[in-house]
Amino acid sequence: LGEGDDAESVVPIVGVGHSMGGTGCAIAEMDAARRADGAPNTDARAQERTRARAGDGVGGLFTRLVLLEPVLFDAEAAAAPWSRCADRNLLYATTRARQRRWGNREELLAYLVAKGRPYAAWDARAVEAYADSATKLATRGGRDLELRCSPEVEAPFYLHPPIVVERLREIVCPVALLVGSASRHFDLLKRIPTVQYYERHCISRMRDATLHVVDGVGHFLPQEAPERIAAHVCRALGFDEAAAACAVAAMRARM
Repeated sequence: LGEGDDAESVVPIVGVGHSMGGTGCAIAEMDAARRADGAPNTDARAQERTRARAGDGVGGLFTRLVLLEPVLFDAEAAAAPWSRCADRNLLYATTRARQRRWGNREELLAYLVAKGRPYAAWDARAVEAYADSATKLATRGGRDLELRCSPEVEAPFYLHPPIVVERLREIVCPVALLVGSASRHFDLLKRIPTVQYYERHCISRMRDATLHVVDGVGHFLPQEAPERIAAHVCRALGFDEAAAACAVAAMRARM
């Protein structure tokens, strides 16, 4: 709610996030009616907003959440040595070892689509977008490129993950959770097939959640199948098939 707003002026707010972006959306929703220290939020305006949304069966911040394979750790996983220890955390280690500099754009693109790299399964347009947005010129007037976010900055994000699973009951708004059928994200992290992990540990804990398994894609759902994921998101937002098709066509025209 902005200044001067009241409960009747609440407008729909939909949170859509992939991977850690989905984690952030989930945490924001769970924290909406709480203080930063975890105590119930006693702010009158926040309580009024929460009551207004809860009256329609939704949560305190978002009207609906669309989470694309969010990283949702339980307390056991968050405390495990392979999660907290830099020398045993696979995501930390692979990120720190990632190449960060290339002689030119052509060299970068060849690196991204090389066999065995996760980018190789991405839609070509997503690879191009990544090449353009995730790098910058390394030297003024040159052609060499380097990552905008260095491995040293990114890698620590994968240590000490937030504990989310035990709090999922706090999410009141409807949640559409999309998972790639070929994803091995939690196979590696939790030693359980990824789809089963979301079914057993996440969906079962939320009040109003549906799991959508997207065939033939891995953890990078929006990068691997942008149009299919856009259609899923449109349907999760309540679009009918015709409206969803129009939205996807508009997205395709902009890519």
